[in-house]
Amino acid sequence: MRLKVDDADAFDALYRRYNQPLYGNILKLTRDTEAAQDILQEVFIVLWEKRQLIDVNQPVANWLFSISYYKSIRHLKQVLKNPVLFKDIEWNGLTDHEPEREPNENNIDAVKNAIQQLSPQKQKVLIRCKLAGKTYKEVAEELHISRYTVKEYLALAITSLRTILK
Repeated sequence: MRLKVDDADAFDALYRRYNQPLYGNILKLTRDTEAAQDILQEVFIVLWEKRQLIDVNQPVANWLFSISYYKSIRHLKQVLKNPVLFKDIEWNGLTDHEPEREPNENNIDAVKNAIQQLSPQKQKVLIRCKLAGKTYKEVAEELHISRYTVKEYLALAITSLRTILK
């Protein structure tokens, strides 16, 4: 791979080939054009910085899309952690009724109350995985349960939240 030998033309070719598809995927996840542009730029910065570590036996597209996905998810977690930005999240899909309503303190309170209705273990898993951004493995080690149990609790917690919020 020419990129591994610091070939800027190879980098430019990859950018031209993948910037639009990557941007589209990032935008689908973030729903924020400014954030999508920033994340796209970060992905290509990481590509250049980590060019020596890229496995030539694997398609670079897989690597680029994975990096963009994780950076998008990290961005969304930061948005959820910021109380000011939390109010700007679209609530579409959380409930079946009033899909166009604006987020307000009642919506936030409803989510908090729904979380409190979960079992203590499901609450811990949900908060650690979705709000603290920890991996299944990290949560499993903290709670002394298997990663599969963490995954199962998380799925059940999300299903319960959807049911409660309906």
